[in-house]
Amino acid sequence: MKAAAAVVALLVSLAGGFAMAAEPVIGQDGICKAAVAAMMGRNPKIMTIDRREGGIVHLSYIRKDDGSHWAYRCRLEGDRVIWASDTGRWRTHPADEKILYSVSDAGVTITQAWTDGSKSVDTFPAAVLTGK
Repeated sequence: MKAAAAVVALLVSLAGGFAMAAEPVIGQDGICKAAVAAMMGRNPKIMTIDRREGGIVHLSYIRKDDGSHWAYRCRLEGDRVIWASDTGRWRTHPADEKILYSVSDAGVTITQAWTDGSKSVDTFPAAVLTGK
């Protein structure tokens, strides 16, 4: 009886370890989805990662209202998201808003800080960003 209990305890602890390994990992793709969703007022579930090259994530979405296609580029520098439209300039000018991110168990928090001192904060759950 004790041996059976020990086996059950071992299986439960191993299953817990496997469950932890299956936790969604939020990487650059998820952070970029969250940032664009926060800035554009969209649901990150509609974002598609088109490609990754040279540390840059290219992502887009189709706006449901009118079917128009919107595309962006995103890279990370420390805790900052640097972004641009697909053909536009990188938002790095001192007058541009700063987009900061943090990752926690709750998901990704995006803070948009403007030069006038105002800010906006949005948090997106990990499951929304990773599709898991």
